Amino acid sequence: MEMNKNSKIKFTNRELDVIWFLSKGLSNKQIANCMQIKERTVKTHLEHIYLKLNIHNRVQLMEFAYMHGLINRNSLYDTAPKEWDLNNRPIIQADLL
Repeated sequence: MEMNKNSKIKFTNRELDVIWFLSKGLSNKQIANCMQIKERTVKTHLEHIYLKLNIHNRVQLMEFAYMHGLINRNSLYDTAPKEWDLNNRPIIQADLL
């Protein structure tokens, strides 16, 4: 999971939403319910994220997200909202250096 320091990875807002919900320990089905999308759509977002990062699973994704500041130790203890407020998304950086 080594990355070139000059490379930038851009995530869509929805991909960032999925990463945030994963950091809360939610399943694909729970994420889909919170985001009001189909479970298959969550899986598609994950597939796109995995391809962008050249990784293969959630553990690697959470390691990457933590190491690059997409999530932090404090956010791991927050509880996920029952309904996802699209106007109140977590603030996370989409461009990584």
